[in-house]
Amino acid sequence: EVVEGGNLVHNIQLIDKDGKSVIIPDGEEITVTLKYTTNHDIKDSDFVNGSNQYNETTKTITVTIDKNTPKDENGIYKLPITNKTQVDFDKESTEKYQLEITGVSQEKNTYENITIDSKNSSVTGTILDGITFGTPVDSKVDEDNFYQNDLNGTDGGNVTKSNLTASESLGITIPAGYEDIVGTYTINFTGNPTVAGVTKLTSDGKDIHFQTIGNKIIAYIGTDVGNGAVNTNNKVFEIVLNKSTGKYNYTQYKNIDHPKSGNVNEANGKENYNDNDNIDLNFKFNITTTSKNGQTVTSDPQDFKVTVNDSTPLANNQDLIVYEDNTLQFVLSDGAFKGREIYIDNNDGKGFEKYEINDTVKIYEGSKEVGTIKILEEGKLEFKPAEDYSKYTNDNLPNFKYQVSDTDGD
Repeated sequence: EVVEGGNLVHNIQLIDKDGKSVIIPDGEEITVTLKYTTNHDIKDSDFVNGSNQYNETTKTITVTIDKNTPKDENGIYKLPITNKTQVDFDKESTEKYQLEITGVSQEKNTYENITIDSKNSSVTGTILDGITFGTPVDSKVDEDNFYQNDLNGTDGGNVTKSNLTASESLGITIPAGYEDIVGTYTINFTGNPTVAGVTKLTSDGKDIHFQTIGNKIIAYIGTDVGNGAVNTNNKVFEIVLNKSTGKYNYTQYKNIDHPKSGNVNEANGKENYNDNDNIDLNFKFNITTTSKNGQTVTSDPQDFKVTVNDSTPLANNQDLIVYEDNTLQFVLSDGAFKGREIYIDNNDGKGFEKYEINDTVKIYEGSKEVGTIKILEEGKLEFKPAEDYSKYTNDNLPNFKYQVSDTDGD
């Protein structure tokens, strides 16, 4: 038996009635006809280039033995019949055939009689599935999880940004020891990811470029570097096809701006239009095998998607605790502020005013300054109470109101 992509080799021997070698003189030629029988329909496509002149209609092959046919160590003519099995990536389970000698003749009638050894006239060939495809598993990440436990109501939560990750099966089955038995294989992307209806993705308003090399895709902002090195700080996401595990590993470092379709602000806009709260990154990959019997075969593309759920700025009341003479950082948005600006009402009686990154806003309780808010990068703010200020009752705690959108308009 052999794994698809390997060789099945059967041998025909020419011996005398005592099992010993014979001599074939010049000009003599022994013609042998063999027939395939099987419980499935063997076709030319099962073998590389129709191995040994296999006839798909008659299910037969014809071979000849002459004085130039190879001999074994005992001087016995031994003609190999090599069936190179075809790599096709199809799930066909075990395929078996019987190859039987059905006829033999000599051209010059050198020998008094040539017959078929009925006890050794047939062999069985077994073809096992090679690399096959099932269904790749899709996955989903949520951009609201860049910051875990943000604004948990006690200490402002975690302001250290985490990466988003997903890892699922590519749906491929590789026989054990495939590369030792059959040959090498690679798993590669066939091109850049696509998003239906979208020609250009951005991150915080900056164009996303793709670097697709073999089994890895890097999405990044900044200067298009082609196949050159991508600055780690510019990476938006990275995805790798893992040959050893049969999985893909997706890591997202920055927000992807979610493009909108239709006017979601009009009446019933949310119901009538897709505002792309989820975007699907569609990926295609294939497998190329290079077998020891000389084949290089590439599969049809296979598909899977990673769905990216949009983040939205916090839009509900939050009560936080900060300790006297300390500062407190907290996250309002997992994505950067649109235009790097935020509108804040600091209780000074002037209503909402616009502030930008690195601005500091005084917060008032009546006419008394009770602290400051500093506008930080990546959707963060920092509150610093006035020196020696503390308050333990719940009436009229230091507070402010804000209006803000992230870079894709949420």
